[in-house]
Amino acid sequence: MRTVLEGDPMVVGQDGKPVARNLRRLRMTTDELAEEARGQGIASLDEVRWAIAEASGTVSFIQEG
Repeated sequence: MRTVLEGDPMVVGQDGKPVARNLRRLRMTTDELAEEARGQGIASLDEVRWAIAEASGTVSFIQEG
């Protein structure tokens, strides 16, 4: 069963650039997004095609192909 606190996935990065509006909604900074990327072995947001904040609280990154 899904709790009320869980939401839908949200795009927080696109084509190497943060989506500021969505980051603000999640109370997340660009630095925190970059830190998440580094934690997953991605050196720079420039390498990211999509960054998705998942309902579980994790961030998924899809790199440029």
